[in-house]
Amino acid sequence: MDSLVQDMAKTQTENLHRIAQDVSVIKEEISLIKVTTDLLSSEQVQIKSELACISSIRANIQKKVETIENEIASLKSGSTSAIPAPSFSYEDLVSETYERSQREKNVIIRGIKEIRSSNSEERNIHDSEEVKKIIKMAVPDCI
Repeated sequence: MDSLVQDMAKTQTENLHRIAQDVSVIKEEISLIKVTTDLLSSEQVQIKSELACISSIRANIQKKVETIENEIASLKSGSTSAIPAPSFSYEDLVSETYERSQREKNVIIRGIKEIRSSNSEERNIHDSEEVKKIIKMAVPDCI
C-alpha cells in the first residue's frame, strides 16, 4: 500500500508540474495577447484619426468641385450673352479683304504717326504725303 501511495503522490506531483507548466504557457500567451491587443488598439486610434483627416479632405475637395462646377455653369450661361453676334455684311467682308490685300505689301516706317480715320482714302492720302516728305528730305531733287 505504501508503494501505491507513493505512486499516487508521484503521479499527482507530475500532474501538478504539468499544470504549472501549462499555467506558465497560458500566462505567456495572455501576455502576448495583451501586447497584441494594445497594438491593435493604438492602430485603430491611428486609423480613426486618418479617416477623420480623409473625411475632412474629401469635404474640402467636394466644396472645391462644387465651386468649380458653379463657375463653369456661370461661364457657360454668361458667355452666350456676353459675346455679341458678329454683324458683318458681305460688303464689309469684301471691303476688309480688299484693304488687307492693298496693305500686304506696305512698308512700315518707324516714327510716322498714323492717322486714326475709318476712311481708307484719307489714310492713303495721309500716308502718301508722309512718304513724299521723307523722300524730299532724303533726295531733295527727286520730287
